[in-house]
Amino acid sequence: ADTDTRRWFAGGVAQVDVAAGEEHVQGYELRWGLRGAGDSPPSVRDADDPPLAQVPAPSDSSPSAVHIALPEIGIPVPKDASLLLALAVGLGGARSLPVAANFTDAAPPTVPATRFDVGLDTNPAAGVASLKLTVHPGSCDPNQQSRKGARKRVGPCDAGDAYAVY
Repeated sequence: ADTDTRRWFAGGVAQVDVAAGEEHVQGYELRWGLRGAGDSPPSVRDADDPPLAQVPAPSDSSPSAVHIALPEIGIPVPKDASLLLALAVGLGGARSLPVAANFTDAAPPTVPATRFDVGLDTNPAAGVASLKLTVHPGSCDPNQQSRKGARKRVGPCDAGDAYAVY
């Protein structure tokens, strides 16, 4: 999961399962990927770019997985990247076919909720509240009342699908 909450940046640790009989593998790497058309397999976004992160192959002959950490400061997410690819790297830099994972950029929504309603406290105990909270989401439709007069949005519209209350 993406642990960097900035839009267009990613962070976190990827777990890559290690197949049996991979003694020839020298390491593993992560790269941005693109979906293939139709039944085509995914492809590396730009093979000339350096990998996002890499680790040497484990010296233990029986690991079931390796963990590849993205840089702690986060890495930029290209606007056309939709997959995170893991590749095994062998002698001479030969790479395996990629294993793809869908990537979703975890970031706050670009459209705020229009309002929220708080119901009456139904718990008589002191220091405890039981209430109903209703969030009315914003809309990506420019013709909706919630968007009229709003600042011009930069980038894709994201009305969000979860809310945190502090």
